[in-house]
Amino acid sequence: MSADRIAIETLVEDAILRINALRREGPHLVVCFASVGKGWHLMPPDEFVGTISKMPQTSALFVSDMTRSWMNNAHLRETVARVVGSVIAAEGITRVTTLGLSMGGFSSLVASRLFPVDTAIALSPQFSILRDLIPGERRWRHWTGKVIAPDYPSVLPLSDQGRLVVVHGLGDDMAHMRAFPVQDNLDHFVFPDAKHSEIGMMLKRSGQLGPFLTAAAEHNKQGMVRALRSLGGIWRGRYEARFSEEPR
Repeated sequence: MSADRIAIETLVEDAILRINALRREGPHLVVCFASVGKGWHLMPPDEFVGTISKMPQTSALFVSDMTRSWMNNAHLRETVARVVGSVIAAEGITRVTTLGLSMGGFSSLVASRLFPVDTAIALSPQFSILRDLIPGERRWRHWTGKVIAPDYPSVLPLSDQGRLVVVHGLGDDMAHMRAFPVQDNLDHFVFPDAKHSEIGMMLKRSGQLGPFLTAAAEHNKQGMVRALRSLGGIWRGRYEARFSEEPR
């Protein structure tokens, strides 16, 4: 199903953000945060639309941040929280998942502290947009340099409610992966040979994106492992244990 055939309704659109909705019957809501996109002067496009549209009994909100603030715009946060609360109340939602890639992944994790979330899924999320926390990081500097005195300089503290699912490619995100803490409600996976921009596309092209997202939303660890393992993904803990055992 192509995105242009899916009935999308715009709920909010202003100079800061846009929230589009995919409305269907069912108890599950996915709040999907966009990455920075490719057009600097354009609103970031909705992401994961086709995959989410195939998830049964699932509605969705697609959040785009024109300012590329990494959730550091108060109007953005307040509007998203208000709209999510309204949709939950009006449509009988009983399960909420947040989702995003890169900046969207960072936003997904921050959002889990703003309103009740059962599962926060973050693909290639930054740990921080500040270079003093991730030394040498220069990607996204066109946008991150405009975020002054951020309310959320990093993803910490991670929510201790619900499940958090994080996936990193270590080809260029090793520093971000290592900065994430280990905690009981965090399922952290890595692809040792993949890069930041490859994770989402690799899952999509292989046909494993849908199964992975469904398993993550259902807290199905075996399903998540099954979806990632065939592509080379492993638990972060196993990767670090293997690395620590290699001779130096």
